[in-house]
Amino acid sequence: MSVLKDLYLVWKYRDNPNQALGCGRNEKQSRIDLTDGINLRLQKVTGGLIIQLSIYDYKNDNHKNSTYIITDEKDLGTEINKIITMEILKQ
Repeated sequence: MSVLKDLYLVWKYRDNPNQALGCGRNEKQSRIDLTDGINLRLQKVTGGLIIQLSIYDYKNDNHKNSTYIITDEKDLGTEINKIITMEILKQ
């Protein structure tokens, strides 16, 4: 059944193959809704960065906010990786 479905999608989107992959623009939706993911806000301050993280909680229909401080001595990529991993594990 999956093969037939794939063949149908190839035939249906033969003029615009990107739309079959979800890359095309949908006329009904003019912009991407970014409210359901993880939002990071970075603020440069003296001595490091302040990171404000917001995650939407589907169960309670609210946002969970957390604030972190990363000093200049630490690697930014490693610390952001740790923060996001810990927040996802909390869910």
